Amino acid sequence: MRVLVTRPPPEANQTAARLAALGHAAIIAPLTTIEPTGAIIPARAFELVVATSARALEMMDASALAPVLNAPFHGVGARTIDAARARGFRVAAPAPDVAGLLAMLARTPRGARVLYLAGEDRKPALETGLAAAGHDVQTVVVYRAAAVARLPEAARLALETNALDAAFCFSRRSAELLIELADAAGLIAGLKQVPQVCISAEAAAPLVALGARTLVATTPDSSGLFDALEFV
Repeated sequence: MRVLVTRPPPEANQTAARLAALGHAAIIAPLTTIEPTGAIIPARAFELVVATSARALEMMDASALAPVLNAPFHGVGARTIDAARARGFRVAAPAPDVAGLLAMLARTPRGARVLYLAGEDRKPALETGLAAAGHDVQTVVVYRAAAVARLPEAARLALETNALDAAFCFSRRSAELLIELADAAGLIAGLKQVPQVCISAEAAAPLVALGARTLVATTPDSSGLFDALEFV
C-alpha cells in the first residue's frame, strides 16, 4: 500500500522504515515544522524535571539546561530518556505514557517543585495530574509545531493522481491541518476517498465530520495504527 505520512522528521522517517519493512511505501508530506521557542528556564531550584517528548530536550541548548541538571529526570518513552541522558540528566526508566509517568511519581512528596519541558500543542493531563498530586508545576514551552503554509507537493500529487491507499493520522491537529490544506488546494474530494487510519477517536473526529472513511486504532500508539492498517 501507499500510505500518506504527515509527521515531521525524524518520526516520519521511522514510520516510513516500518512501512517499508511490511512491504508498504510511505508518501512523506510533513504538515508542520518543529521550531524552538527560545524560552528560558526560570532561575529557581527544581526538585524534578519531566518531559513527554525527546524534542523538549533536543530543542534546547545544552547550556540552558545546565542549571537543572542536578534534578532527577522522568519522561515518557525511551527516546525521551535517551535525549535527557545525552544532555547530562540523571534519568529513571521511561514511562510508557502520561498515566504511567504520574504513577511513577506517585511517591514523590507533595509540594515538589517540578519543571515541565513541554511543547506548545499538548494535552493538559500531565500538568493537571501533577497539580492534583499537590506539586508546584512550572511549565516551560520550549518548542512548537508550526503549520506549513500549503499542502506539501508530495501530498498534492498523490491526491491529484489518486495514488494513495491510506493515510496515517497521528493527532486531531494534523487531521484539521490536512483538511484545511487540502481544501485550499481544491483537493477535498480526493482526500475524502482516502481511508484515514487514526490513532484515536479524537484524532479521527474532523475526518469523520468531513465524511472520510476512518479506521481508529485499538490502542493510541504506533502499534495500534499499524494493526488498524491491516483492515484497510
